[in-house]
Amino acid sequence: MTRDRRNRWLAAAIGWTIVMIIGSSIPSSSRTVPLFAYDKIFHLIEYAIFSILWGGYLRLALGIRGWRAALLAILIGTVYGALDELYQGRVGRSTDPKDWVADTAGAIAGQALFLGAARRPRKKNDTPAPD
Repeated sequence: MTRDRRNRWLAAAIGWTIVMIIGSSIPSSSRTVPLFAYDKIFHLIEYAIFSILWGGYLRLALGIRGWRAALLAILIGTVYGALDELYQGRVGRSTDPKDWVADTAGAIAGQALFLGAARRPRKKNDTPAPD
């Protein structure tokens, strides 16, 4: 992998983390429209993306492969989710242990998707052979 590709993964992971921090910093009383009726699904998707981005970066930058990288990405997502819930309690939002469970499930789902995509066989040539 090129250094440029590693830097793009890092920029995407940091960028997504910043978006998450900004979202967590908005007090719930300042939201005029409920974001989603299915809050836990939002948490799951949010942390799946977080896990995919950080897991991809860990694989490229540190050379960690397979299940070790997946476990580390899940651990990072789980810890970050817990810290995020604590942070939300300090900025006028409610903390909910079920949100943390959804965050962890999202981190796991993200790595399952990442590993599944990595194991899918690659086709060398999708065009049919000439007759």
